Amino acid sequence: MRLRALSIAACVVIVSAPAYAQSSSTEPRPIVVQGAMDIEVAKLVERLANAQVERVGAWTFWRGTVDGYPVIVSKTLKGGANAAAATTIAIERYRPLAIVNQGTAGGLDASLKLHDIVLGTSALNVGAFRSPRRPAGGGSTTLDWRPLDLTAPDGRAEERHSPARFTGDESLLAAARGAATLYKRGRVVDGAIGTADMWNDEIDRLAWLHREYGVMVEEMETAAAAQVAAQLNVPFLGIRIVSDNAIAGIPYDRTTGEACAEFAHQVVRAYIARSVRGAATQTADAPALVGAWRLVSWDERLDDGTMRRNPRTVGSLMYSDSGRMCGVIMDPNRPGWRGRPQDAEVRVAWDGLVTYCGNYEVHASEGFVVHHVDIEKSPSLIGIDRKRWFTFEGPNRLVLRVDPAENQGTTAESRLTWERVMPAERR
Repeated sequence: MRLRALSIAACVVIVSAPAYAQSSSTEPRPIVVQGAMDIEVAKLVERLANAQVERVGAWTFWRGTVDGYPVIVSKTLKGGANAAAATTIAIERYRPLAIVNQGTAGGLDASLKLHDIVLGTSALNVGAFRSPRRPAGGGSTTLDWRPLDLTAPDGRAEERHSPARFTGDESLLAAARGAATLYKRGRVVDGAIGTADMWNDEIDRLAWLHREYGVMVEEMETAAAAQVAAQLNVPFLGIRIVSDNAIAGIPYDRTTGEACAEFAHQVVRAYIARSVRGAATQTADAPALVGAWRLVSWDERLDDGTMRRNPRTVGSLMYSDSGRMCGVIMDPNRPGWRGRPQDAEVRVAWDGLVTYCGNYEVHASEGFVVHHVDIEKSPSLIGIDRKRWFTFEGPNRLVLRVDPAENQGTTAESRLTWERVMPAERR
């Protein structure tokens, strides 16, 4: 949300409903799409079939359908408290299958242009800090403030040294990445969304948030809604469009709110098709996995938001049409051995190699593939399953994301990008 206003003009039926009425348990659970301001929800309301409006206190909800499936558009109002309240009401009242929070945001990454969209692989509360003690007249320097994780146990909010972070749902992300092929007004990228009840225009602070915590855009609602959704076990995704970028010198453009709403509508449609009705989309086509692939990059995001490139940069992956797969990835800078290797040399060679094979099972509608490992470098890992969320960036580029449950140590997200090996290259 960036503070601007526009009134909604939409044909709806106004219904006066009891304050705590809930959806019937026999009805399909709806998808809730949120926006803070009129300009962020107007296009979504226009796309609803048979729209009816309901109000609970200061909050407005439009009930209707998209492609015949129940969808609720929620105007959360501005700021974290309003977003959290609206999310709580929506969950208690409508029992949603999933929640998408979308709208405008200011860019913190200099490469982001107007109308670029960030899919929230995570949402961070960057509005909770503790300032160091200073005497009267000692001034104030916000870059010295320490983050507080308000989801930590009592008395331990400072121990994690990073803001509270809420991970985007993989099925919603898969639908959004699929819908990205239809978006023509800018790029669609993965990234972290920062939330605070403040409007930052200090370039040094914006750059600090981006550098320290990996925040790509900043706004006022996503993390608050994400926290409530996480605590009540509802799948959640934040989507933010760049409406301005102080670091890049790009002024605010009010049309971005409508563009994000249109994109969010396509995400909802893709999610209904993929995860609700089980229809595979053009970007999650199982036969498209078949073939030989060359590793392009292995990128990892750590718990503190920083990014790193895995040193294992050379790899080959193959999927056969008979249901077998095999992958090998190595660090090309492993030192060679001169004579009989020492234990330390063996350890370096071992750690620098990832290799396994097995049968694979594609869940195209959900957007993931499971590798059933029966050949492995480590004997103790034979028999395990490895789950990878997959998307295609065009017909010849494959992105595999390690399931969050499999990440180890300080790694929060692991993404491997592959390019198809064409027939002429195989000779």
